Amino acid sequence: MKGLTVVLTIIGLLVPITASPEPADEYESLKGLKKVVVIIVVEDEIWSGIREESLRTTAELKLRLAGIEVVDANKKSDGWLFVNLTLKESIESDELQPVTFFFQLRLYQNVTLKRDSTISALAPTWGRSILKRSSRTKTIPAIERILKTFLDRFLNEYLKANPITR
Repeated sequence: MKGLTVVLTIIGLLVPITASPEPADEYESLKGLKKVVVIIVVEDEIWSGIREESLRTTAELKLRLAGIEVVDANKKSDGWLFVNLTLKESIESDELQPVTFFFQLRLYQNVTLKRDSTISALAPTWGRSILKRSSRTKTIPAIERILKTFLDRFLNEYLKANPITR
């Protein structure tokens, strides 16, 4: 029994903090969202294995399939969906050294302060992020999987706030 308690305690420590339930107002802020600009930022100091265009294609396709129009930055939109990827590689550049990366998907929208409706600003209203280490050979598939997972979470919450009527 004591061994089981130790195992359950270790498993509890390994559960990521991001598993906690999301605040209700986060998905509520997605109500009425119709048009977004997708902005991809890849900060890669050494290793260039991932291409911005691949991330853009994945993101834009999933958004369009859910009924969200993707527009250019110079057009009117309801928000800006930022995909931010920062890669750091170990100084030793052999194949066995891990790649550390920070991945973030965040929606920014214009918001107005409740206390003073004359003040508005661009602010994040939805987001997910992760810091991860991966072997060099598994980094690109890990990044693509995380992007798809985060987009699925975003679109699930979007559809919860904007049910499709048939």
